[in-house]
Amino acid sequence: AGIITISPEGTRNSGFRLFREGSAEEQRIKLNVGNGTTDSWNDGGVIDPTAGEWVHVAVTVSESETKIYLDGELVNTGTVAGGIDWTGVNSVSVMSGAPTFVEWDHLSDQSSMDELRFYNTVLTQEEVQAAMTEL
Repeated sequence: AGIITISPEGTRNSGFRLFREGSAEEQRIKLNVGNGTTDSWNDGGVIDPTAGEWVHVAVTVSESETKIYLDGELVNTGTVAGGIDWTGVNSVSVMSGAPTFVEWDHLSDQSSMDELRFYNTVLTQEEVQAAMTEL
């Protein structure tokens, strides 16, 4: 299910897509970024939806790498190949891939979101942990 999509309409490999895939017992957080020609994947950590607990999800994206954090802990680092192209991006979809990204049936996300933040800099793990406790 789509969580956040920032991409031009009708493209599978440009912009930014954060989503989750899995089953009722296990959900994997995934990040996909691209430049329209090539894209890069980061298949992050696993969440247990049966636990019934909130999970803090944070991602950072630089020119060369992406990082996924769950509850303040780094779970995976991915390499960015070719950068990210924001051309044609004019909207942000939250809790759905629609309307700009509907491939792979990543439409409505039935989970709950409490807080969403965007930063214009790459946070360190310590900064991710501090932001997590600022509630």
